[in-house]
Amino acid sequence: MPKAKQPLENTVLSQLRAEILDGTFKSGAHIGEVKLSARYNVSRTPVREALSQLTAEGLVEMIPNRGAFVTENSQTYTKDLTKVYAALVGLSVHDLCADKSKSLALTLKEKAKNLNFLDKNFAKIQQELHKDIIQTAENAGLKTLVRQMEGRLSTPLLKPIKTPEDAHYISQHYAYLSAALGRHKLDTAEKTVRTLVAFQVAANPPHTP
Repeated sequence: MPKAKQPLENTVLSQLRAEILDGTFKSGAHIGEVKLSARYNVSRTPVREALSQLTAEGLVEMIPNRGAFVTENSQTYTKDLTKVYAALVGLSVHDLCADKSKSLALTLKEKAKNLNFLDKNFAKIQQELHKDIIQTAENAGLKTLVRQMEGRLSTPLLKPIKTPEDAHYISQHYAYLSAALGRHKLDTAEKTVRTLVAFQVAANPPHTP
């Protein structure tokens, strides 16, 4: 059965939000309705609705008689969203029962041992590990919030790994996470997940725990 098409206003909203968050539209940039309509090949109505939503989210500022502008603090906004997203994923892991904790630990351990920066499947395995963490969570409310946050972060969600050092950092922390889950040390697991997710999502991740 074919997937239902996403409403046009949602498509424009997702595209515009992503381009603000990834820096395509810089802080302070003017983003007028006519320009955006031409860019996305749509009428001005879905553009107007997208701008209204992004104004509510704090990414766009509407200035009377001048139009819409990317807010000056859009990059700070992105960093704040990343912190919140990492915290939510961490809480999802902390909510695991003992049985699910051990099951996830085995899954992560098995997949993480295959992480190799030179492997063409590295990005795929990395995405699968991240997906496993979220899907195993038991709290439906947290899952919903996580998905909502993902919709507001730039895509691709996990930034490309560019160096062996980054790959080693990720592999090492999946090993830490697997060990903590296997022992049902959920406070440690939550902290490790926050660090790991923030590292993978952030445009300029830290290189120390």
